[in-house]
Amino acid sequence: MGFRKVSAWAASVLYVMLVHTSQAAEVTSYTTRGGTHLIFVIGDIVSGDDERFKGEASKYSDATVVLESDGGKTVTAIEMGETIRLKGYSTAVVNGSQCNSACALIWLAGAPRALSRSARVGFHATYTDAEGKRSESGVGNAIVGRYLTLLNIPVKALVYATSAPPSSLNWVTASNATAVGIDVKIIDDIELDDASSSRSTSSAETEKDTSLWGKTGSWSTAIDHTLSDACFLLSGFSDGTYFRIGFNPPDGSYLMILNSAWASLREGQTFKLSIQFDTEGAWGVPVSVIMMGDKPTLMARFTDNSFWAEFIRANAVTINRDSRRVTKLNLLNSAAAFKSLIACQRAQKGALQKDPFQD
Repeated sequence: MGFRKVSAWAASVLYVMLVHTSQAAEVTSYTTRGGTHLIFVIGDIVSGDDERFKGEASKYSDATVVLESDGGKTVTAIEMGETIRLKGYSTAVVNGSQCNSACALIWLAGAPRALSRSARVGFHATYTDAEGKRSESGVGNAIVGRYLTLLNIPVKALVYATSAPPSSLNWVTASNATAVGIDVKIIDDIELDDASSSRSTSSAETEKDTSLWGKTGSWSTAIDHTLSDACFLLSGFSDGTYFRIGFNPPDGSYLMILNSAWASLREGQTFKLSIQFDTEGAWGVPVSVIMMGDKPTLMARFTDNSFWAEFIRANAVTINRDSRRVTKLNLLNSAAAFKSLIACQRAQKGALQKDPFQD
Protein backbone atom coordinates (compact mmCIF):
# COMPACT_ATOMS: atom_id res chain seq x y z
CA MET A 1 0.00 0.00 0.00
CA GLY A 2 1.42 3.38 -0.97
CA PHE A 3 1.72 6.41 1.24
CA ARG A 4 -0.96 9.06 1.03
CA LYS A 5 -0.76 12.77 1.75
CA VAL A 6 -2.18 13.96 5.05
CA SER A 7 -2.08 17.03 7.25
CA ALA A 8 1.07 19.00 7.99
CA TRP A 9 1.19 17.82 11.61
CA ALA A 10 1.28 14.19 10.51
CA ALA A 11 4.00 14.83 7.96
CA SER A 12 6.13 16.58 10.53
CA VAL A 13 5.98 13.38 12.59
CA LEU A 14 7.86 11.56 9.85
CA TYR A 15 10.33 14.39 9.33
CA VAL A 16 11.39 14.44 12.97
CA MET A 17 11.63 10.64 13.13
CA LEU A 18 13.81 10.59 10.02
CA VAL A 19 16.21 13.24 11.26
CA HIS A 20 16.29 12.32 14.95
CA THR A 21 16.39 8.53 15.02
CA SER A 22 18.52 7.63 18.04
CA GLN A 23 19.28 4.72 20.37
CA ALA A 24 18.98 6.85 23.51
CA ALA A 25 15.63 8.52 23.97
CA GLU A 26 15.25 12.04 22.72
CA VAL A 27 12.30 13.80 24.35
CA THR A 28 11.49 16.87 22.29
CA SER A 29 8.41 18.84 21.36
CA TYR A 30 7.19 20.70 18.31
CA THR A 31 4.16 22.89 17.54
CA THR A 32 2.83 23.15 14.00
CA ARG A 33 1.59 26.43 12.56
CA GLY A 34 -1.90 24.98 12.87
CA GLY A 35 -1.40 24.81 16.64
CA THR A 36 -1.03 21.05 17.04
CA HIS A 37 1.45 20.11 19.77
CA LEU A 38 3.68 17.04 19.26
CA ILE A 39 5.97 15.45 21.85
CA PHE A 40 8.50 12.99 20.42
CA VAL A 41 9.93 10.10 22.43
CA ILE A 42 12.45 8.36 20.17
CA GLY A 43 15.07 5.88 21.38
CA ASP A 44 15.73 3.77 24.47
CA ILE A 45 13.78 4.71 27.61
CA VAL A 46 16.30 5.45 30.35
CA SER A 47 16.16 6.77 33.91
CA GLY A 48 15.33 10.48 33.92
CA ASP A 49 13.30 10.39 30.71
CA ASP A 50 10.12 10.65 32.78
CA GLU A 51 11.29 13.96 34.22
CA ARG A 52 12.31 15.22 30.80
CA PHE A 53 8.91 14.18 29.50
CA LYS A 54 7.10 15.97 32.33
CA GLY A 55 9.08 19.10 31.48
CA GLU A 56 7.84 19.01 27.88
CA ALA A 57 4.30 18.10 28.96
CA SER A 58 4.14 21.08 31.32
CA LYS A 59 4.07 23.32 28.22
CA TYR A 60 0.84 21.94 26.74
CA SER A 61 -2.69 21.17 27.87
CA ASP A 62 -3.14 18.89 24.86
CA ALA A 63 -0.64 17.03 22.67
CA THR A 64 0.06 13.90 20.66
CA VAL A 65 2.98 11.78 21.85
CA VAL A 66 4.83 10.18 18.92
CA LEU A 67 6.82 7.08 19.82
CA GLU A 68 9.60 4.95 18.37
CA SER A 69 11.65 2.79 20.74
CA ASP A 70 12.81 -0.75 21.43
CA GLY A 71 11.99 -0.27 25.11
CA GLY A 72 13.97 0.41 28.25
CA LYS A 73 13.17 1.12 31.90
CA THR A 74 9.71 -0.17 32.83
CA VAL A 75 9.11 2.09 35.84
CA THR A 76 10.25 5.16 33.87
CA ALA A 77 7.86 4.25 31.05
CA ILE A 78 4.98 3.82 33.48
CA GLU A 79 5.67 7.26 34.96
CA MET A 80 5.53 8.72 31.45
CA GLY A 81 2.32 6.82 30.73
CA GLU A 82 0.69 8.12 33.89
CA THR A 83 1.56 11.68 32.84
CA ILE A 84 -0.03 11.05 29.44
CA ARG A 85 -3.21 9.70 31.02
CA LEU A 86 -3.46 12.60 33.47
CA LYS A 87 -2.99 15.15 30.66
CA GLY A 88 -5.40 13.34 28.34
CA TYR A 89 -2.85 13.14 25.53
CA SER A 90 -3.12 10.89 22.47
CA THR A 91 -0.26 8.61 21.36
CA ALA A 92 0.91 7.48 17.90
CA VAL A 93 3.28 5.02 16.22
CA VAL A 94 3.62 5.63 12.48
CA ASN A 95 5.10 4.44 9.17
CA GLY A 96 7.06 1.27 9.75
CA SER A 97 8.14 2.34 13.23
CA GLN A 98 8.15 0.01 16.21
CA CYS A 99 7.30 0.73 19.82
CA ASN A 100 8.27 -2.26 21.93
CA SER A 101 8.39 -3.42 25.54
CA ALA A 102 8.45 -0.38 27.86
CA CYS A 103 7.55 1.91 24.94
CA ALA A 104 4.37 -0.10 24.39
CA LEU A 105 3.30 0.71 27.96
CA ILE A 106 3.60 4.42 27.15
CA TRP A 107 1.59 4.00 23.94
CA LEU A 108 -1.26 2.30 25.82
CA ALA A 109 -1.81 5.43 27.93
CA GLY A 110 -2.95 7.48 24.94
CA ALA A 111 -6.55 8.47 24.26
CA PRO A 112 -6.80 7.68 21.45
CA ARG A 113 -3.92 5.35 20.61
CA ALA A 114 -3.05 5.75 16.92
CA LEU A 115 -1.22 3.15 14.83
CA SER A 116 -0.43 3.47 11.14
CA ARG A 117 -0.88 0.51 8.83
CA SER A 118 2.81 -0.39 8.56
CA ALA A 119 3.74 0.32 12.20
CA ARG A 120 3.58 -2.14 15.07
CA VAL A 121 3.73 -2.31 18.85
CA GLY A 122 5.41 -5.20 20.69
CA PHE A 123 4.63 -6.54 24.18
CA HIS A 124 6.29 -9.07 26.45
CA ALA A 125 6.58 -9.89 30.13
CA THR A 126 8.96 -7.76 32.20
CA TYR A 127 12.32 -9.28 33.04
CA THR A 128 15.59 -8.85 34.88
CA ASP A 129 18.93 -9.14 33.10
CA ALA A 130 21.70 -10.84 35.05
CA GLU A 131 24.96 -11.22 33.11
CA GLY A 132 23.06 -11.37 29.82
CA LYS A 133 20.50 -13.91 31.04
CA ARG A 134 16.92 -12.66 30.98
CA SER A 135 14.45 -13.93 33.57
CA GLU A 136 10.82 -12.91 34.07
CA SER A 137 10.27 -10.56 36.97
CA GLY A 138 7.28 -11.31 39.19
CA VAL A 139 7.51 -7.90 40.83
CA GLY A 140 7.81 -6.17 37.48
CA ASN A 141 4.81 -8.01 36.04
CA ALA A 142 2.78 -7.07 39.11
CA ILE A 143 3.65 -3.38 38.64
CA VAL A 144 2.74 -3.57 34.95
CA GLY A 145 -0.51 -5.42 35.75
CA ARG A 146 -1.56 -2.72 38.18
CA TYR A 147 -0.73 -0.01 35.64
CA LEU A 148 -2.72 -1.70 32.86
CA THR A 149 -5.66 -2.12 35.20
CA LEU A 150 -5.60 1.60 35.97
CA LEU A 151 -5.70 2.23 32.20
CA ASN A 152 -8.84 0.08 32.02
CA ILE A 153 -7.17 -2.37 29.66
CA PRO A 154 -9.47 -5.41 29.18
CA VAL A 155 -8.33 -8.70 30.71
CA LYS A 156 -7.95 -10.27 27.25
CA ALA A 157 -5.59 -7.50 26.19
CA LEU A 158 -3.76 -7.55 29.52
CA VAL A 159 -2.99 -11.25 29.09
CA TYR A 160 -1.81 -10.68 25.53
CA ALA A 161 0.44 -7.81 26.62
CA THR A 162 2.18 -9.76 29.39
CA SER A 163 2.27 -13.38 28.18
CA ALA A 164 5.19 -13.35 25.72
CA PRO A 165 8.54 -14.39 27.25
CA PRO A 166 11.40 -11.84 27.41
CA SER A 167 13.01 -13.30 24.27
CA SER A 168 10.00 -12.65 22.01
CA LEU A 169 7.19 -10.17 21.42
CA ASN A 170 3.42 -10.30 20.98
CA TRP A 171 2.73 -7.81 18.20
CA VAL A 172 -0.20 -5.42 17.88
CA THR A 173 -0.75 -4.29 14.30
CA ALA A 174 -3.51 -2.68 12.27
CA SER A 175 -4.76 -6.13 11.33
CA ASN A 176 -5.03 -7.72 14.78
CA ALA A 177 -5.61 -4.85 17.23
CA THR A 178 -9.34 -5.50 17.53
CA ALA A 179 -8.85 -9.24 17.94
CA VAL A 180 -6.47 -8.85 20.89
CA GLY A 181 -8.85 -6.47 22.63
CA ILE A 182 -6.95 -3.17 22.41
CA ASP A 183 -8.87 -0.08 21.30
CA VAL A 184 -6.74 1.45 18.54
CA LYS A 185 -7.27 4.23 15.99
CA ILE A 186 -5.86 2.92 12.70
CA ILE A 187 -4.45 5.60 10.40
CA ASP A 188 -2.97 5.39 6.90
CA ASP A 189 0.76 5.64 6.33
CA ILE A 190 1.83 9.21 5.76
CA GLU A 191 4.33 11.10 3.62
CA LEU A 192 6.24 14.32 4.10
CA ASP A 193 5.00 16.42 1.21
CA ASP A 194 2.34 18.40 3.10
CA ALA A 195 4.58 19.68 5.89
CA SER A 196 6.46 22.43 4.07
CA SER A 197 4.14 25.16 5.27
CA SER A 198 4.32 24.10 8.91
CA ARG A 199 7.99 24.73 9.66
CA SER A 200 10.73 27.23 9.08
CA THR A 201 12.25 27.65 5.62
CA SER A 202 15.33 25.55 6.45
CA SER A 203 13.21 22.67 7.74
CA ALA A 204 10.86 22.86 4.77
CA GLU A 205 13.79 22.77 2.36
CA THR A 206 15.23 19.72 4.14
CA GLU A 207 11.90 17.94 3.97
CA LYS A 208 11.48 18.73 0.30
CA ASP A 209 14.93 17.31 -0.39
CA THR A 210 14.40 13.95 1.34
CA SER A 211 11.57 11.51 1.98
CA LEU A 212 11.34 8.39 4.12
CA TRP A 213 11.07 5.09 2.24
CA GLY A 214 11.20 2.51 5.03
CA LYS A 215 12.52 1.42 8.44
CA THR A 216 14.77 -1.49 9.46
CA GLY A 217 15.36 -1.54 13.20
CA SER A 218 17.13 1.72 14.04
CA TRP A 219 17.93 2.38 10.36
CA SER A 220 15.85 4.69 8.18
CA THR A 221 15.92 4.14 4.42
CA ALA A 222 15.29 7.43 2.64
CA ILE A 223 15.42 9.09 -0.78
CA ASP A 224 17.54 12.15 -1.51
CA HIS A 225 15.81 14.10 -4.26
CA THR A 226 18.88 16.31 -4.74
CA LEU A 227 20.92 13.25 -5.83
CA SER A 228 18.70 12.00 -8.67
CA ASP A 229 16.44 10.27 -6.13
CA ALA A 230 19.31 8.12 -4.86
CA CYS A 231 18.67 6.22 -1.63
CA PHE A 232 20.56 6.32 1.65
CA LEU A 233 20.58 4.82 5.16
CA LEU A 234 20.47 6.92 8.33
CA SER A 235 20.81 5.92 11.98
CA GLY A 236 21.40 7.78 15.23
CA PHE A 237 23.39 6.58 18.22
CA SER A 238 23.50 7.07 21.98
CA ASP A 239 26.58 9.33 21.88
CA GLY A 240 24.72 11.82 19.66
CA THR A 241 26.36 10.70 16.41
CA TYR A 242 24.32 10.36 13.22
CA PHE A 243 25.62 8.03 10.51
CA ARG A 244 24.43 8.30 6.91
CA ILE A 245 25.64 6.15 4.02
CA GLY A 246 24.22 6.10 0.52
CA PHE A 247 24.55 6.13 -3.24
CA ASN A 248 25.72 9.16 -5.20
CA PRO A 249 25.29 8.32 -8.90
CA PRO A 250 27.25 8.50 -11.09
CA ASP A 251 30.18 9.18 -8.75
CA GLY A 252 29.87 6.15 -6.47
CA SER A 253 28.83 6.31 -2.82
CA TYR A 254 29.30 8.53 0.22
CA LEU A 255 29.40 8.51 3.99
CA MET A 256 28.27 11.35 6.29
CA ILE A 257 28.83 11.65 10.04
CA LEU A 258 27.64 14.42 12.33
CA ASN A 259 27.44 15.12 16.02
CA SER A 260 26.27 18.40 17.55
CA ALA A 261 29.13 18.15 20.09
CA TRP A 262 31.64 18.74 17.28
CA ALA A 263 31.04 22.49 17.44
CA SER A 264 34.56 23.44 16.32
CA LEU A 265 34.02 22.10 12.78
CA ARG A 266 33.88 24.71 10.02
CA GLU A 267 32.69 24.34 6.44
CA GLY A 268 35.54 23.57 4.05
CA GLN A 269 37.87 21.96 6.60
CA THR A 270 39.46 18.63 5.63
CA PHE A 271 40.65 15.75 7.78
CA LYS A 272 41.85 12.19 7.37
CA LEU A 273 40.01 9.61 9.44
CA SER A 274 40.65 5.95 10.10
CA ILE A 275 37.49 3.87 9.66
CA GLN A 276 37.57 0.24 10.77
CA PHE A 277 34.76 -2.31 10.58
CA ASP A 278 35.15 -4.90 13.36
CA THR A 279 38.69 -6.31 13.05
CA GLU A 280 39.07 -5.64 9.31
CA GLY A 281 41.94 -3.50 8.13
CA ALA A 282 41.37 0.21 8.67
CA TRP A 283 40.43 2.50 5.80
CA GLY A 284 42.30 5.81 5.54
CA VAL A 285 39.48 8.12 4.54
CA PRO A 286 39.80 11.82 3.56
CA VAL A 287 36.75 13.78 4.73
CA SER A 288 35.60 17.35 4.26
CA VAL A 289 33.19 19.45 6.30
CA ILE A 290 29.94 20.41 4.57
CA MET A 291 26.80 22.01 6.00
CA MET A 292 23.61 19.99 6.33
CA GLY A 293 21.15 22.74 7.19
CA ASP A 294 22.93 24.44 10.07
CA LYS A 295 24.89 21.31 11.11
CA PRO A 296 28.56 20.88 10.17
CA THR A 297 28.88 17.36 8.78
CA LEU A 298 31.85 15.17 7.87
CA MET A 299 31.51 13.75 4.35
CA ALA A 300 33.61 11.15 2.49
CA ARG A 301 33.13 9.71 -1.00
CA PHE A 302 34.11 6.17 -2.02
CA THR A 303 33.91 3.94 -5.08
CA ASP A 304 35.34 0.67 -3.71
CA ASN A 305 32.48 -1.77 -3.13
CA SER A 306 34.61 -3.56 -0.53
CA PHE A 307 33.65 -0.71 1.80
CA TRP A 308 29.99 -1.66 1.39
CA ALA A 309 30.83 -5.35 1.88
CA GLU A 310 32.55 -4.66 5.20
CA PHE A 311 29.70 -2.39 6.33
CA ILE A 312 27.18 -5.17 5.65
CA ARG A 313 29.16 -7.79 7.59
CA ALA A 314 30.18 -5.61 10.51
CA ASN A 315 28.81 -5.54 14.03
CA ALA A 316 30.52 -2.22 14.76
CA VAL A 317 32.55 0.56 13.18
CA THR A 318 35.35 2.45 14.93
CA ILE A 319 36.32 5.90 13.69
CA ASN A 320 39.57 7.56 14.78
CA ARG A 321 41.36 10.80 13.97
CA ASP A 322 45.09 10.18 14.31
CA SER A 323 45.26 8.19 17.54
CA ARG A 324 42.14 9.78 19.06
CA ARG A 325 38.78 8.01 19.11
CA VAL A 326 36.05 9.92 17.32
CA THR A 327 33.28 7.39 17.89
CA LYS A 328 32.48 3.68 17.93
CA LEU A 329 29.05 2.71 16.62
CA ASN A 330 27.00 -0.48 16.81
CA LEU A 331 25.92 -1.51 13.30
CA LEU A 332 23.09 -3.80 14.36
CA ASN A 333 20.86 -4.80 11.41
CA SER A 334 23.20 -3.26 8.83
CA ALA A 335 22.83 -6.26 6.47
CA ALA A 336 19.01 -6.09 6.56
CA ALA A 337 19.14 -2.31 6.20
CA PHE A 338 21.34 -2.68 3.10
CA LYS A 339 18.73 -4.99 1.53
CA SER A 340 16.15 -2.25 2.13
CA LEU A 341 18.54 0.28 0.57
CA ILE A 342 18.92 -1.86 -2.57
CA ALA A 343 15.14 -2.32 -2.82
CA CYS A 344 14.69 1.44 -2.51
CA GLN A 345 17.26 2.14 -5.20
CA ARG A 346 15.70 -0.38 -7.58
CA ALA A 347 12.28 1.16 -7.00
CA GLN A 348 13.58 4.60 -7.96
CA LYS A 349 15.20 3.25 -11.13
CA GLY A 350 11.95 1.48 -11.98
CA ALA A 351 10.03 4.73 -11.61
CA LEU A 352 12.44 6.50 -13.95
CA GLN A 353 12.15 3.76 -16.58
CA LYS A 354 8.42 4.37 -16.81
CA ASP A 355 9.20 7.64 -18.63
CA PRO A 356 8.92 6.88 -22.37
CA PHE A 357 11.17 9.83 -23.15
CA GLN A 358 13.97 8.61 -20.86
CA ASP A 359 16.14 7.59 -23.84
